[in-house]
Amino acid sequence: MSSLSAQQNDIWAPKRRLSLKQARSRSDLVGLLRMLFITGAALSAGALLGSFIVSIVNGHGPRADYTATQVVTMLNPRFTGRDANGQPYVITADTAQRNGANASLIELQNPALDDGLNGTVQAPRGVFDQDAQHLELFEDVVLMDASGNRFVTTHARMYVQENRVVGLEPLEGEGPFGRLRADSYEINDGGDRVTFRGNVWTEIQPASRETGE
Repeated sequence: MSSLSAQQNDIWAPKRRLSLKQARSRSDLVGLLRMLFITGAALSAGALLGSFIVSIVNGHGPRADYTATQVVTMLNPRFTGRDANGQPYVITADTAQRNGANASLIELQNPALDDGLNGTVQAPRGVFDQDAQHLELFEDVVLMDASGNRFVTTHARMYVQENRVVGLEPLEGEGPFGRLRADSYEINDGGDRVTFRGNVWTEIQPASRETGE
């Protein structure tokens, strides 16, 4: 019986070895196919990515505009400082956005400047240069001084630390002093020295006289 059993084992042994070889071969084939599939997928992805990059470089296809998408809007911003005389000033606005081309420039909506002493200035639109400490105002610019005089223009460049205002557009004003008009103007020393240029017209309000014995 033992001899018969050994013979039977010898008969089945080659088939078992063949089955093991087939299994190993099949496993190797599956591994090869898997590697080929992964390689093909990687090549396809690389081709797609390469064509996408080429299209961007050549100016075609979608382009990510990080400057536009990363704009940060500040609500009710407040900038403070002191002028050359140590007088504090405050610049406020409804909104503020940093300029994409120059980070020191801040675009303001409805900006206003108040130095707490000489008057206020406000406009619908402006640009504040933090590095140079310049406030440029546009459109309907309104300047009010401490004496109650009101001036209207479409441009004012304010050197806030120097306490100086320069305007290159016509200015009209009225108040207790009377009325005036000029093509350009410059205000120095917080209003103590004012220069008007070009087609200057003024109407001075005579001072009221007090009567008495």
